[in-house]
Amino acid sequence: MKTQVIEIVTNKQQFFVVENESVALLTEKKLEKYIPNFSDMTLEAREKHFKKWLKNDVYRICCVECGPQLPNTRRKIRIDGHKRISTEDDFRQAAQTFLAVLELFDPQRTGYRLITDILCGQHAMALRTAEPSFHAMSATSSSNPEVESLLCGIVRAVTTIREWKGKNWSVQRGAVLDYRTEQYLPLHIQDHTRLKVKYKETKLTLPMPYTDTSALVIGASSPQINELTPYIEDASVIFLNCARTELAPTRQTSQAMIPKLPLSSGRKLRGLPCCCTGGGMEPWKMRIFGPGRLFKRQGCLSGNQTAGTFKRH
Repeated sequence: MKTQVIEIVTNKQQFFVVENESVALLTEKKLEKYIPNFSDMTLEAREKHFKKWLKNDVYRICCVECGPQLPNTRRKIRIDGHKRISTEDDFRQAAQTFLAVLELFDPQRTGYRLITDILCGQHAMALRTAEPSFHAMSATSSSNPEVESLLCGIVRAVTTIREWKGKNWSVQRGAVLDYRTEQYLPLHIQDHTRLKVKYKETKLTLPMPYTDTSALVIGASSPQINELTPYIEDASVIFLNCARTELAPTRQTSQAMIPKLPLSSGRKLRGLPCCCTGGGMEPWKMRIFGPGRLFKRQGCLSGNQTAGTFKRH
């Protein structure tokens, strides 16, 4: 009788064995059960026997292909409840508004660093393929609530979709990974990003990597960052009040991250993005949420598209 497996392809290929209504990840140790003396073989022999086993002794009951790149924004822009194709003027306005983030900071080099990381993060997989040591990451420590509000607004503006759906799978992935909790048990990666696979009565959940996107990590400890690292290497990430990480992000001083104008006052920043203010959809959401889509259509900000449906939170 052939072994029943579920194959899942994200940024890597994984197999899950279905036995007696339970699902378990197929590891090298578990392969010993199916391929005699597997651990004693050379790498070339293991690969040869593994492929032969998959071909002759395995029945794939379900194969899920998800990503690894999920769209950060929708293709079309919506204005006054109507969708329409973006024009050249839309792209120009989007680019100008995105660059206006620079004016929120003093010195402006802080803003330059942030938007450079965000743009690089939309193509992080390709950049890291060309230069494996590359990371589009920044880190800072600050107790000022204005800093957290500003960074949350920028990251959520770039990644406006939080849920995606496809055949036999769905993904929930937050743009802000807040590890602060008053509970006794600490948070883990699956509390922020989840790929759910369902086939008939079989269900399994595993973390979904952040690929060609942006994220903000708040208050993560060293063990939490170590757990998180394999899932965020191909994205742009801002660490706020986190423990040190081997990813060696660029350190920004807390003073440099404080916005020039107070965001908590609710005042509009005329001509500038109004993240986390009472400014409504214009200009921040319509001119920064929208530009994510606009850049994406032209391949300037993100070229990610995938099959399936998705919605915004």
